[in-house]
Amino acid sequence: MDDRLVPPSEGPLASGDDDARTGVDLGAKDVAVEGFVHDAFYERGHLWLKVRQTLVALVFWFVLLAPIVVLINSVSREESWEGIYRWTYADGYELVRFLVIAIAVIIVVVLGFSVYLLLRNNHREKKVYPSRTTYDAEGLARRRAILEAMYSERFGSDDARHGTRYYVVAPEQNLDTGYIRDLFRQGHTDVGEEVRR
Repeated sequence: MDDRLVPPSEGPLASGDDDARTGVDLGAKDVAVEGFVHDAFYERGHLWLKVRQTLVALVFWFVLLAPIVVLINSVSREESWEGIYRWTYADGYELVRFLVIAIAVIIVVVLGFSVYLLLRNNHREKKVYPSRTTYDAEGLARRRAILEAMYSERFGSDDARHGTRYYVVAPEQNLDTGYIRDLFRQGHTDVGEEVRR
């Protein structure tokens, strides 16, 4: 009996499947999120970690917001919040003017640079990229030739494939996992290496 016709739960796994040989369950959550960031804060348990990280975040929010609240309380005409420090000396007002000017200059510079990058990107998209090949044309031609040879061998000639309205794929014509990647490797094309997990 052909192993490819037997469901995986009833027989041996196909020999061409890398994950099947290692025994990895592709439906498992760990495999699906492999390569993503793992954060124990959002898992069940880890109470001490959650308390510690929440306290550190609150302390840093206080460190960030306290000077802003003092600044707002000090530059307003009347004291906005009682119990919060309020300075009234002239050096503070000079500092506020400097910060307002610095922030305005930064906003103008960032806005100008962003507009420049937007115009540059639009120019490249409309004028440069349509006239320039941005992929490996020789590699694409090699990969197409490899695939066309495989299609002709498995499914018939190009005319027969395109002229048929209804076609039933025989079980032995199904492609194994990684089959095309292996074909590209045998044909010495670059895609075989790029397709890895």
